[in-house]
Amino acid sequence: MPGMPSRPSRHCDLRQQWPGVPVTDQRDGTGLVAGELQKNILLAAGYESDIAGDGVEGLECLRQKEWDLAIVDVDMPRMSGFELTERIRADEHLRDIPVIIVTSRDTVDDRRRGYEVGADAYVLKREF
Repeated sequence: MPGMPSRPSRHCDLRQQWPGVPVTDQRDGTGLVAGELQKNILLAAGYESDIAGDGVEGLECLRQKEWDLAIVDVDMPRMSGFELTERIRADEHLRDIPVIIVTSRDTVDDRRRGYEVGADAYVLKREF
């Protein structure tokens, strides 16, 4: 199919043979809607996806099975997306997972910090 990845995921999933992507987002009204939208886009494209309500849950989700990409919001309770990205990069089992920060924060300092903590991309919610 056009737009589908040409390689199977790193883990065996009997439902699909496409990469998995956890989405972490805050549980307030706007964050949950954005996270569900991202998850549904990924599912419709044939990717396995899951959503975590905050950074702590996101880190736990990443450690429970192998994922091929993490989509992370910055503004989350208990652990920000910046801290989550730092922890992903510090963990020898997770450090190679690409991290995309998807956020509403668009200051130069926020973008710089996102890349400094190890994000592979920094995307504004309004841009997708």
